[in-house]
Amino acid sequence: REFLTERSRKILGMVDRASKIISHLRNFGRRSELSFTCINPNEPVENALELFKEKCRLHSIELAIDLTSTEEQVKGDPNKLEQVYINMIANAYDAIEEARQDFPDKQFKIQVTSRADPAEQQFVVSVSNNGPPIPEDVQASIFEAFFTTKVAGKGTGLGLSISSGIVDSHRGKIQLVS
Repeated sequence: REFLTERSRKILGMVDRASKIISHLRNFGRRSELSFTCINPNEPVENALELFKEKCRLHSIELAIDLTSTEEQVKGDPNKLEQVYINMIANAYDAIEEARQDFPDKQFKIQVTSRADPAEQQFVVSVSNNGPPIPEDVQASIFEAFFTTKVAGKGTGLGLSISSGIVDSHRGKIQLVS
């Protein structure tokens, strides 16, 4: 009974987060107001990871997590930042699922790390995977709206574009390293 109650709470939390993401998609193209508050910068990362832990386990994808412990608070919109991390982890997951067709015996891994640099007033989150590299001819377009390398019906090409806008609105920087 306790197990079901806990799972129900997690599912409700995920539904709430999904609703917020859908709301952001509806507002794509319009500048929506951000709700900046003081947050632990790892919190949105941890929330995004919760959505993928079981999915990765079920699909035999190692999810390696190395979040730096920090008591530092940052100003940010936790729901928007969570959306960024969800988009990044989802793209890593999708790349692995696509690569699995060509390398069925390979052990795939998604690595999520964070580190704080108080001297530089930075908090850096990295999402990487050991799937195939992103082709050079695609890299320049990766953050453009409606650009996707996925087959029709698999992606809208909005995830990284939205993420880039969110990071910019937090006066941050998002970059691709392949």
